[in-house]
Amino acid sequence: VKVRCAKQETDKKIKDTECEVEQIYNQKLSCPIHDIEFPELEPRLFSFNSPYGACPACNGLGTAALFSEEVCPVCEGKRLRPEALRVYLKSKKDKTLGKSIVDFTSMSIREAKDFVDSIELSEMKKDIAAPILKEIESRLTFMLNVGLDYLTLNRSAATLSGGEAQRIRLASQLGSGLTGALYVLDEPTIGLHQRDNDRLIKTLLTLKELGNTILVVEHDEDTIYSSDYIVDIGPGAGVHGGTVVTSGWLDDLLTAKKNDSGSVTLSYLRQEKEIAVPEKRRTSEKGSIKVRGATLHNLVNQNVDVPLGKLVCITGVSGSGKSTFLYDILHRNIAKRFAKREAK
Repeated sequence: VKVRCAKQETDKKIKDTECEVEQIYNQKLSCPIHDIEFPELEPRLFSFNSPYGACPACNGLGTAALFSEEVCPVCEGKRLRPEALRVYLKSKKDKTLGKSIVDFTSMSIREAKDFVDSIELSEMKKDIAAPILKEIESRLTFMLNVGLDYLTLNRSAATLSGGEAQRIRLASQLGSGLTGALYVLDEPTIGLHQRDNDRLIKTLLTLKELGNTILVVEHDEDTIYSSDYIVDIGPGAGVHGGTVVTSGWLDDLLTAKKNDSGSVTLSYLRQEKEIAVPEKRRTSEKGSIKVRGATLHNLVNQNVDVPLGKLVCITGVSGSGKSTFLYDILHRNIAKRFAKREAK
């Protein structure tokens, strides 16, 4: 290969001359001098479920052995082979080498959306990556629209609350862009905080505006008020039910001068009936269950006193850690204590 060389002359003037330099090129991702070869970049390289991408030391488990809690020292628990962890994406704000796929999946959905929006690519690379980036951006946007901005991308499905799992499924339906479809949902607001309930209702209305029919079985007042048409079945439960008590356009039923149907549901919606608030609260002291340093999933070093002999309500937005606190911390630890006593 002929290249232009700079030659220093004795009179301190620079003179350009032509010289021949041997330069080695390789079609593979390898360096013959250092005897290093990098595998082809393909999807299976970034999957620990594939032998091709899994860490060779732990076979993609992330731990030293099966059922072990000791982190694999080779991949440091990241489950991928070293080469996969040496591929980086760089954002415009990033001053480091960039983020690996493990770094990316450790981000929350909000952080991931901000990162994708600021990825630094040349014009040629942008054209190549455009279809993939469009899909990633749209899926992250749908998740944000249903209020799941706080979830991390690597969160296990088994650790999601019922409300979170349901909204993820709804987000996938928003992304499908289907029209003329019939969606049947059985009490989708179960386990949702009112803030998240509002987001869910907006999602349902968006699906409707796309030209779909939404059929919802629901007790939630806000969801019923957001509907166009209602069918009330009753009048009671079991053998006392099975009859359409009333049906019609919601506005007509609410503005009618009288509730001739005798529907209990409609009576509450029309504010003819209401749930009475107790005039007195329990004040006697019967001790409490003391929880100290509770740490799991979203909970970090929390201290809680749960009074005994009272009606205790655990509230909070969806995904805040209510179920984790109640089942995984409170119930599990109490069950272990009783099990130890019985064993003695």
